[in-house]
Amino acid sequence: MHAPEPTDVVDCELCCLPHRRGAVFCDGCAHRLGTTPDWDVVRRDLFRLRLQLGVAGCAVAVLVVANLFALPRGGYFLWLAPFAWLGFAALRHRTLTRRLRAAGRRD
Repeated sequence: MHAPEPTDVVDCELCCLPHRRGAVFCDGCAHRLGTTPDWDVVRRDLFRLRLQLGVAGCAVAVLVVANLFALPRGGYFLWLAPFAWLGFAALRHRTLTRRLRAAGRRD
C-alpha cells in the first residue's frame, strides 16, 4: 500500500479554487486555506452579496438610462465597472449558495 503523493496544489475548502501549496488565503473568496469554513459568516456574506447584486443592477440600469437620454447619438459612459461589479457579485453568490447547499447535505 502506497502513501498518497504530496501535491503542490491545495484546494480552497469554501470555493474549491486550486492554489499553490504555501498560499495562505484563497484568491477567489479570501478564505483562510486549511481551515474549516464558518458557515454563519458565509450566510452573512451571502446576504451582503444579495444587496450588492441589487445595487450593481441599479447602477447598470442608471447607466443605460443616462446613455439613452444624455447621449442619444451613440456616445457612452464607462460601463465596465458596474458590469464587472455585477458579474463578480453574481459569481460569488452562486459559489457560496452551492457550497452552503453542499454543507447542508453533509451535516
